[in-house]
Amino acid sequence: MRYDEFTLYPQDGKTVELTDMLDRLGFGYAVDDPAEVEQLLEITRRHWDYFDEAIFAPRPATVKIYLSVGEQLPPELMPLITKFERKLVSESDWADAWKPFWQPVPIGENLVIVPKWKTILRLDPGMLFGTGTHATTALCLEAGERIFSERAPRRVLDLGCGSGILAIAAALWGAADVTGYDIDDNAPRIAGENAALNGVAPRFECRDIFEIPFAERYDIIFANIVADAIIRLAPLTKQLLEPTGRFVCSGIIASRADEVQTALTDAGLEVLETTVREDWYCYVCA
Repeated sequence: MRYDEFTLYPQDGKTVELTDMLDRLGFGYAVDDPAEVEQLLEITRRHWDYFDEAIFAPRPATVKIYLSVGEQLPPELMPLITKFERKLVSESDWADAWKPFWQPVPIGENLVIVPKWKTILRLDPGMLFGTGTHATTALCLEAGERIFSERAPRRVLDLGCGSGILAIAAALWGAADVTGYDIDDNAPRIAGENAALNGVAPRFECRDIFEIPFAERYDIIFANIVADAIIRLAPLTKQLLEPTGRFVCSGIIASRADEVQTALTDAGLEVLETTVREDWYCYVCA
């Protein structure tokens, strides 16, 4: 069910009068009055070891009420407020609003408590591959997460899979068919072990990606490698993408970024999104 959320800003000194009126009209409401919070903390100060001074940051008092979609505020309220804001919300908004405030909690040396709605990717990177903390990997993962939140990619290709992070993440996000390639002999074994660790089963092979006779098209292609390889890959990638597919590439240092972008454009790809972190670039193309 959907509702209109009204945030009411009371006239100075009129908060109690406003809530009294809402009581008489039969409305439920939620009050955020900094003066009341400060008064409560002062009364109960002896029971507190610490509280965040940020709660005393200046802000206006507000009162929130919820009405059926399209319903107007009762005229009795108008003389008691300076203004109001209106926003369409759903019951699911209320149910999920608290979730961003509960983040994974490390306990001791080896235990992490993780909310069930977080995607958990367990990894043993091996001696030769990264852990996912490098800027380029993080940029690719963030781009992939955004893509999966907007659509439901089924077929995913990871070129230069390493320890399998991007491919495994795609499988955890719901991709049904995930394949990863790398020229390092150790990559398929390590990536395969990591896939098993996460309960998913992407296929990994050790092959030169420029010699693979690709016969399929993909909804997402990841390439977290180096600028020269991405430049060479650009024409091939265009052939392998579904019409609505996305090519996510990184491993591009700032000094090579323009060169790579030109190669992508020359290959017929459109750069939809550019993100930068620590002098590393990530492009999302279509």
